[in-house]
Amino acid sequence: MAEEQKLEKLEKYFLAKRQDWSSKIRDIIHMMRDVKKLDEAIVLMLSYRQMIIESLTELNVKGKKAEAAYQSQYRVKYMGYFNHDYKLSDKQKDSMTKADLLEKKKQINLFETQIEFYRESIKTLDNMGWAIKSRISVEQM
Repeated sequence: MAEEQKLEKLEKYFLAKRQDWSSKIRDIIHMMRDVKKLDEAIVLMLSYRQMIIESLTELNVKGKKAEAAYQSQYRVKYMGYFNHDYKLSDKQKDSMTKADLLEKKKQINLFETQIEFYRESIKTLDNMGWAIKSRISVEQM
């Protein structure tokens, strides 16, 4: 049960992070409507981009550690099924091992989802940089 609570807490944490970043990015989009706020939008965009890259790097490390732990635990669990009194097929051993490690796999999936969100956010911010540049060019005409 404690593992499920950890997963729920992690899921809520990541959800809050996604909502926070989405809100910040939307705020920059609104700033782009006003030419006078383009300077601030540029600064925020670059700052947010760097902050997301740092978070992404940290999350990648944690995700790789979780994946390594999963692989290690998978081998131990899988080998443990060789010691049963009844014979299991390789497919059964694989299915049972994956079922035993379901919470660990869910954790990895949460990390992957958050990593993908950060990558897409970086792309969005990069595109906003081009949009700001275009907006400035139009205003200078």
